[in-house]
Amino acid sequence: MNETGKFTPPEAGDANELSPDQTLSFKDAIFLFNPEDREEAEMFLGIYKRCSNLGGTDFFELYGDFGSFYKSMDEDEQKDANSSCVFHLFSGSSREVKDWKELPLKSKSGKLEAYILGEFLRKLEGFEEKQ
Repeated sequence: MNETGKFTPPEAGDANELSPDQTLSFKDAIFLFNPEDREEAEMFLGIYKRCSNLGGTDFFELYGDFGSFYKSMDEDEQKDANSSCVFHLFSGSSREVKDWKELPLKSKSGKLEAYILGEFLRKLEGFEEKQ
């Protein structure tokens, strides 16, 4: 924590300074991802930030669609999605350091990520064009 009380993530090389049970958001944990996953993690974070910037009814409609997509998945698909860092980013979850290090960036099936990069992103871009 810095003097303002906000978490300041250490440099990637200093990840050992964190307690395994310290809770971080995806944004603050991005430095924990493997270098080969980091670029893709930053891309998903960028989409999430764009969505967060929408505000108003557009934001709620987009997140309502995300929730409906998730609910349309069967139990196994939901478990698969829940085991990915991308799911926790878009659901707004904070996780412990050990979880961010152990969970895969993406789901095994890729269904969640395909939705985000397809229908979700197209709708987001439509809302952005209206603004």
